[in-house]
Amino acid sequence: MMQFFSEISKQYKGMAFTKFITTVLQQKSLKMKKEIEFNVELNPFETKPSKFGDTLLDAYAPSGFDSDIPTIFEFKLQVTNKIESTIQQLFQKINSSNCPPNIRLIIITYSDFEESFAFKFQHKISDNIDFEVLYKHIVDLWIGEFPIDYKNTIAYFVNKSVVPKESENSFHITENDFEKKNENNIAILKDIIKSNDCFALVLGAGVSIDLGAKSWDGLLKYFEFELLKKGIIHDAVKVKKNVGSSSLITAQLCKDLYNNNSDFYWAIHQSLYPSDGLKHSDEMDELIEIIKLCYAKKRFRILTYNFDDHLERHLNTQGIKYNTLFNEKGTIDDLISIYHVHGLLPQVTAKSHIQGIHTSSIFLTEENYNDLYNKPYSWQISSQLSFFRENQCLFVGCSLSDPNIRRLLEITRETQQKHFAILVKDNMDTHDLLVASNHFARLNIEVIWANNFPDISKILHRLY
Repeated sequence: MMQFFSEISKQYKGMAFTKFITTVLQQKSLKMKKEIEFNVELNPFETKPSKFGDTLLDAYAPSGFDSDIPTIFEFKLQVTNKIESTIQQLFQKINSSNCPPNIRLIIITYSDFEESFAFKFQHKISDNIDFEVLYKHIVDLWIGEFPIDYKNTIAYFVNKSVVPKESENSFHITENDFEKKNENNIAILKDIIKSNDCFALVLGAGVSIDLGAKSWDGLLKYFEFELLKKGIIHDAVKVKKNVGSSSLITAQLCKDLYNNNSDFYWAIHQSLYPSDGLKHSDEMDELIEIIKLCYAKKRFRILTYNFDDHLERHLNTQGIKYNTLFNEKGTIDDLISIYHVHGLLPQVTAKSHIQGIHTSSIFLTEENYNDLYNKPYSWQISSQLSFFRENQCLFVGCSLSDPNIRRLLEITRETQQKHFAILVKDNMDTHDLLVASNHFARLNIEVIWANNFPDISKILHRLY
């Protein structure tokens, strides 16, 4: 096995080691259904930090890791002569605190056995503290077990290093590595869905397309087509070139040019619901089965960025009761809560039936988003932050390219809550898949890569 992070500048090796080990422990703890915290600033055994002082624990598993004994982790890329005094100080602080009857300390290092055992500690340092060192050969095994995560860490820190980026290619990733990663993520996610009360679904436009709703880009093109057909604009390309072509600006332009608000919201409605009624979707069927499995969980909930009520109508066919929330006035009880954080426009039979309470909930244009994100304590913002902080989320049908969603994921990144997303490979090769995986890993999102859009339903089927 290669020297650990040989591509990375010396100044970043310790940080890279910590990042990789953190990722590994996160995934192993999920698999073992064990809670783990990182960078614990306070004494984990006390309500006050007085006895641990400013000591930072690299990680702490309060209910144990590979046993039921509460476990502290320390990460040391290379051990030095100072490690003996460091460990003794830590032991003294543990012993002086109101710690559990038994506790383990695990040091994870990339030093060889002969080097690191020079401080001559035994596995049982005291009556209540077990002591263990995981050496280089264990970390090498983890590199082989988690090659994508290892490579992701390299890519992240090579960008900060002075070494040539060509050195990124020294650890080759194959299609098989991505398959193994997919299988591991599916197994972990299946377990989370089965046993974790904090699981949540986050749904995007992709889940409604098979049901007849237009995609975000499709909706904007529909607006443009209607404006051209009515002669309100003559050349959409030239107009957008001058006023701006982002999706929010385009939506704002379309709203500004419509004769009245009712026409604008009716156009949105027409783009959401097919004229021939409720359609069938394998993807929606699989999501309904997952919802059935999670129905009794106290903290299970659903966040959707869609304006349509396709999900609710499918739940109705199964007799599943729910709450629909689309503004701060919604109520929550023991039923499943569905949060439409960008608004809700239910299906109606005529333009005059669209209610103002629904049109006022829609966030689509540049003006809407500027208004929303100037109100950091708004219901829409606080709801999303609550999901990303408190739930382990599965993103389905979301491209995760919306800068506003990404901003909220950035804000909640320090919670180290691990989320999952099913995304389509779109014919990307292994190099580009790695770049994309690394990009989302920075936001604490594990990607399960589908070969194509129909493959999403097959992946969802494996989760229950």
